[in-house]
Amino acid sequence: MKKTLNDKLSDYLEIENKIEEQSKEIIEKQKNNIEQYSTRDQRSQDLFDDYNDHRDTLKDLVSMGQESLASLIQLAKESEHPRAYEVAGQLMKTTGELTKDLIELQLTMNKIENTKDGGKPAKVTNNAIFVGNTNDLLETLRGKNREEKSDE
Repeated sequence: MKKTLNDKLSDYLEIENKIEEQSKEIIEKQKNNIEQYSTRDQRSQDLFDDYNDHRDTLKDLVSMGQESLASLIQLAKESEHPRAYEVAGQLMKTTGELTKDLIELQLTMNKIENTKDGGKPAKVTNNAIFVGNTNDLLETLRGKNREEKSDE
């Protein structure tokens, strides 16, 4: 009897090769009462949740920065150390940038919401260009005036 690849590997690795086939039962999938969302609805919800989380985090950071800044300014006044004033200045700058980030978050969210489902229509400008000389233009205008008068 010819050895299979599995038998050869088993002999080489000195292990027993006992492959047993097991019967598998087919289980029907149970129906669940969980409402499934479409990807568009889920994405919209995720976007809203992320926006709220980001906004709350920025607001908390600004609040903590303001509290820390008040304490740091008090410390700088008491110690009159130049490094304390330097750190207070950096904290002021960082807190200011965080408030700026809050505004940018609002603008970004506004852009995202306006681009959903096509958003606002783009401004369309139609420019008519006449190619010709002034005589052609006058003849065209006179011809239109004559046609309008004859129609009345």
